[in-house]
Amino acid sequence: MVFVRPISDAEGRELQRLARRSRDAVVARRAAAVLCSAQGMSVPEIVGTVFFDAGHIRSVLKDFNERGFAALRPGRSPGRPRRIDAGMRERIIAVALSRPHDLGLPFTHWSLPKLRDHLIESGVVESISHEGVRQVLAERGISFQRTKTWKQSSDPEFERKKGLFFASTGAGRAAAAGSASTSSGRSR
Repeated sequence: MVFVRPISDAEGRELQRLARRSRDAVVARRAAAVLCSAQGMSVPEIVGTVFFDAGHIRSVLKDFNERGFAALRPGRSPGRPRRIDAGMRERIIAVALSRPHDLGLPFTHWSLPKLRDHLIESGVVESISHEGVRQVLAERGISFQRTKTWKQSSDPEFERKKGLFFASTGAGRAAAAGSASTSSGRSR
């Protein structure tokens, strides 16, 4: 049988305060379990009171006996470690700020999928999604938008033909622009 060590009156008052008023539910339940044990309840009786597994209650009591009130605070895990370290992040930024043509690539601007593919092919990273690339760039205030390109005709009679076309379709406003706009990238 596992029981908590004898506790002082001050420790009892602190355990009561934590069990009743703690904003962290885990701390409150652990304090209640220790308090129940201090009052002579066995582990099976405590299980019905605080709704912890018997094994967990035993480990809480053992930890409290060894470490005191620090055992009531759960050790929070910071999550999965980053797969892309600071050095990789710097190399991703450096590639993103370079011109693709300077790296021997047949295009003039990066898109997130193209940048992702180049980073993997060149061995900067083993794997990364284009969303992962976007997040790394966003941390440094760099963003990619779809590129907008403007196409101009080399036909010497373009202006006359354009005028005839827009006059016949009634789209006079577009004729005033003098060029056609296209957007590359995915449509939404």
